[in-house]
Amino acid sequence: MIILRIYRRDGHYDVHQLDIKPETKLLTLFEQIRTGIDPTFAFSSGCRHGICGSCAVKVNGKPVLACKTEIGSFRSGVLRIEPLNSESPKIDLLSDFDGFYRSFSSFPDFLEPNGRPTKENFLPEATRCIQCGICYYSCPSVSYDKEFSGPAAALKQDRFLSDPADTITESRLEEAVGEVYRCVKCYRCTEYCPRSLDPEKAIENIRTRCLTRKEETIGTFHTKALFDSIYHYGKINETFTARYLFGFWGSLPLILSGLPFLFKRRVRLRPVKAANLKEIRRLLEMEND
Repeated sequence: MIILRIYRRDGHYDVHQLDIKPETKLLTLFEQIRTGIDPTFAFSSGCRHGICGSCAVKVNGKPVLACKTEIGSFRSGVLRIEPLNSESPKIDLLSDFDGFYRSFSSFPDFLEPNGRPTKENFLPEATRCIQCGICYYSCPSVSYDKEFSGPAAALKQDRFLSDPADTITESRLEEAVGEVYRCVKCYRCTEYCPRSLDPEKAIENIRTRCLTRKEETIGTFHTKALFDSIYHYGKINETFTARYLFGFWGSLPLILSGLPFLFKRRVRLRPVKAANLKEIRRLLEMEND
């Protein structure tokens, strides 16, 4: 016996108590409810094989594909089922995907070939993305920073940046550099991806490429500031990082705001270096090589 609390169009939840087998797929359950209980119940589905991505919903806050998820995979006997984009639902479990599609198409999704053939066996994992929107609507950065295009767009960017046959790599990086540093590295995109892709790794790849560019940005500058702080002290020193980024006068407001912490001895005026600083530097130099 399982209890379902399903989000409906006017904001309330329908409650169904059903006796179903643990191996029953969520999508099959939705169809049974619409056929036998409520013909007005709306949801989206297509291929039933985890290829189209149209049946994505949230179950107890976790985004899943309804066609690939069994009822028995949840430990709780009560399942709260909501649309994937719960901030802007349309009808019942139907979501508004305009934001996702707009961000996904904000970057060129075609190759500008240089006449050379793409290297043999070059098939990036980004080609397996089904554009289900799970990574986008589970990303906390997207929820509060509408200028962030999201993990799926970064995965697509990395696909073309990795292709040796592309000729507009520099312009792609110029567009990407303002995006990838908005990621907070929570890894939800990688954790929830139904295709086992790694959008966070794609974002990290783009960040690494941005560090090789001659033009500095606040993101690359901040990364280098953190690296130098760890290299000099064996730890992140906020005072050093602020001076590195903004200079003395620019960091003065930050220093003044930190005075209460200094009086409470929560911040040291002279930072103490890590005891194993030589080992930390050796590891950093190995990674840098």
